[in-house]
Amino acid sequence: MQLVVLGTAAGRIWPDPGRSGTSTALCVGDRQYVVDLGYGWGQRYQEYGLGSGFGMTPLRHLNAVFLTHLHSDHTIGLAELLAYGLEPREKPIVVMGPGGRRALPPLHGVLGAQEPPLVAPQNPTPGTVDTVRALEAAFAADLNDNVRDSGKPHPDEVVRAVDIALPTAIRTAVGDPDLNPSPVMEPFSVFEDDAVRVTATLVDHRPVFPAFAFRFDTDAGSVTFSGDTCRCDNVIRLAQGSDVLVHEANDVDFIAQFLPEPRTPGQQAKLDHLRAAHTSPQEAGEVAQAAGVSTLLLTHLGRCDPANPPWPNASRTFSGRVVTAQEGLRLDIGARIGDNP
Repeated sequence: MQLVVLGTAAGRIWPDPGRSGTSTALCVGDRQYVVDLGYGWGQRYQEYGLGSGFGMTPLRHLNAVFLTHLHSDHTIGLAELLAYGLEPREKPIVVMGPGGRRALPPLHGVLGAQEPPLVAPQNPTPGTVDTVRALEAAFAADLNDNVRDSGKPHPDEVVRAVDIALPTAIRTAVGDPDLNPSPVMEPFSVFEDDAVRVTATLVDHRPVFPAFAFRFDTDAGSVTFSGDTCRCDNVIRLAQGSDVLVHEANDVDFIAQFLPEPRTPGQQAKLDHLRAAHTSPQEAGEVAQAAGVSTLLLTHLGRCDPANPPWPNASRTFSGRVVTAQEGLRLDIGARIGDNP
């Protein structure tokens, strides 16, 4: 089993030179599973040799995609998957992610009381299935042209979108997602084939709901992906004993210096979100230490001082191996993990 980092950049920003949006591939034998589809993931997937080469079936080894949440820096690559992955397949690629929020996120207090106009008021908080359907509709001119003129398969034969259903007991425990988006819970199963078993848990990435962390268990070992979250006990429970914990990390203090006071309401709201809904390297180290993992891989890396990156600070709170993700990085998992630098 091998992890391949496709993209490391965090946030709704134009790509840094040489960086793509957050996305990681897990390769189990000849099966591939991708967690999150940040911008440029498809190009990196081919560049790093995961595709099957030039031809009609470059995604033939990709079995499933898992979306931790529906922020655009994790999902913008869905359009690539639909438009450029239109190829014959024996089975469609499963795209599994959160269902709809069912209620609008709250208006941040510093923005005042006036309600802003809604985007897509007929369905303002779509889940994974509705998002994929909306993208198919947006690209219908291209897709229908390829199906009718070039003999391509219908996109429903290429991608099968699935909303992850929360068990009734968990949804009851949540109650109001604005107040309790990630109650203490046991992980629950969301996917299984003959190569992997995937379990999930809710994490705290307010105001996003639901937002998930995923754990992949295989005969070769186990990997847990935190998704975007503040420090969360559910991640510790999910990741217990994993070979690798792939965890987000942000340097909010670095970003804050570019938003000097007095800040606009929008600037203050964004900074408040970054502090409340993300994790510092030291906090990620605390999670890894409590979970007893062997390796902490930091990714979804926000802007930082390139001359003094904060990512090694995770070693202050974690006694295991800390690796800072770089695009194209490969980590072998299982018997060969010690062979990695």
